[in-house]
Amino acid sequence: MAQRLPALGVDYGQTADNLPPPSAVAKLVQSTSISKLRLYGADPAILQAFANTGIGLVVGIGNDQIPSLNQLAVAQNWIKNNIVPFVPATDIIGISVGNEVLFSGDGTLISQLLPALQNLHTALVEVSLDQQIKVSTPHSMAILSTSAPPSAGRFNESFDMKSLLDFLQKIGAPLMINPYPYFAYKSNPTDQTLAYALFEPNPGFYDTNSGLTYTNMFDAQLDAVYSAMKYLGYPGVDIVVAETGWPSVGDPTETGVSLQNAIAYNGNLIKHVTSMTGTPLRPNRYIQTYIFALFNEDLKPGPTSEHNYGLFKVDMTMAYDVGLLQSPVSKLLHIFQFFFQIVQLVLTESSTLTRVGSERPYWVSLDRSFFLRLNSLTLDALRIYPLFLIESVNKAECSSIPSCSTHWGACDSSSYRESLVHCQAGRRRANFGGKFELCLWTGN
Repeated sequence: MAQRLPALGVDYGQTADNLPPPSAVAKLVQSTSISKLRLYGADPAILQAFANTGIGLVVGIGNDQIPSLNQLAVAQNWIKNNIVPFVPATDIIGISVGNEVLFSGDGTLISQLLPALQNLHTALVEVSLDQQIKVSTPHSMAILSTSAPPSAGRFNESFDMKSLLDFLQKIGAPLMINPYPYFAYKSNPTDQTLAYALFEPNPGFYDTNSGLTYTNMFDAQLDAVYSAMKYLGYPGVDIVVAETGWPSVGDPTETGVSLQNAIAYNGNLIKHVTSMTGTPLRPNRYIQTYIFALFNEDLKPGPTSEHNYGLFKVDMTMAYDVGLLQSPVSKLLHIFQFFFQIVQLVLTESSTLTRVGSERPYWVSLDRSFFLRLNSLTLDALRIYPLFLIESVNKAECSSIPSCSTHWGACDSSSYRESLVHCQAGRRRANFGGKFELCLWTGN
């Protein structure tokens, strides 16, 4: 089994008549480094198939269901029928309500979106699932009236983003967006724009307002949204990329569509969002990202490219290789490289590492300076050996609180179950200080 990357998700669409059964899909996903899936519905066969797999699921609700969810009783029944029967065996982590509703042009539907979100959250509170499952709604980049430079990002004033952001902030849910550099390149197809869109070497874009340089379009799009949220007074709301991708096959007239470009975009995207690089405005963090899509979908309307966003073909072979499936040889090589880099750091740093008790051979203590140097290794570490940074205090301040010992047997220690906290990597990295503990998991 490949080591899962915590920031890497994929959209599991079903607009096709030839997809493999959910049970087979569950086994496929478990063999990859994908850690989360976003669904466009609440198919019970899929929810059941992913029980006890450890794969996080975001369950979808269609635009057509939003009006009825303005009634609390309907929302309560929806949670009762589509969520409650499947947890905790199935790891449902979110509910995605509608898709790009604000861009639909349907004023009635737009007015019904926030009440539907509020009712679903209320229904989750009533069954004590509101901390585990967050409710949000995905948006296209058209919610911005200004996106360049990124520091000048502003929301379109025709949308009531302030009320939505206020709700998301109160419940601790992210703003979901669908950035597609492919479409931006398609509207301005130059060699420089293509390299900028594909995370490839390019002159970059200098934001004179912030003094920051952007080397890829994805970061620029996210930071434009960050700036827009900050302008409205909501700098602390997280962003989740609900959809992004690049088609591998298209019609002859479709600019920029190629297998080579799909490999470049999705391959570089995976490296970027899982590396804790963050964006220029929000550095040193993972970017939770769902790549569109898991499979090619033959029934999607539109040009040929719309059928060919899949990372996998319907026979469950890879459409192309972006490193989701790791061979044993590749895994061993990453392990060797990781430990070699650890040894180098230990030898060159004045910081000392000390085992914390002979009964816990996988725990070591390290100080802040060593920790900061260690961050450069996080991507490689997470590909093979997950690197967990554990703090023994301030439990309430952490965004994620399962301890390492709860999830990873190699670091199991009952005395640490309650006191040690697995802080979500990057969330509070700049505030870390003093002594920390490092857990190295030997994994499968």
